[in-house]
Amino acid sequence: SSLLLATGAPAADEITSLPGWSGALPSKWYSGYVNVTASMDSEMLVHYVYIESEGDAAHDPTILWTNGGPGASSMFGLLVELGPLLLNDQSLVGDAYDQTGVPTLFYNPSAWTQLGSVLIFDWPPPVGFSYCHDDPTGDGFACGKWDDERMANLSYAALAGWFDLFPERRSNDLY
Repeated sequence: SSLLLATGAPAADEITSLPGWSGALPSKWYSGYVNVTASMDSEMLVHYVYIESEGDAAHDPTILWTNGGPGASSMFGLLVELGPLLLNDQSLVGDAYDQTGVPTLFYNPSAWTQLGSVLIFDWPPPVGFSYCHDDPTGDGFACGKWDDERMANLSYAALAGWFDLFPERRSNDLY
């Protein structure tokens, strides 16, 4: 069993630094998995990233974002559109990139984390970092065929499982 932070989140899921970003992160970040196996027809783990509000995470809303699919990781939207740290064309330019090969992250003053905490899921498995059958390398059909009912079951199970990891966020508005 993993250690839990005071918030209820698994300590192993907290991100304290990111390649391409120097200094402290603008707010707390978490990345991990919600095991939805009990609610689905096979073993499945759904990857999440949760970034606390840069304001008052205890009271600000939680904003759920997922990219379209199939096959589109929500990490794309987080890192090029709405997150507090972005990648862009300039990420591949400059001395730091030339020396390390690590793209530079830039602070986004228009990030959705200015309004609330952001939660993303990579779904359905095997999209992004989500996977099934203990096989993170599975191809696009590794987890079976998806229809609206199966996707709805997965979405509900992932969100409910995430609230088990972050029970203190159950009282925050969810958008």
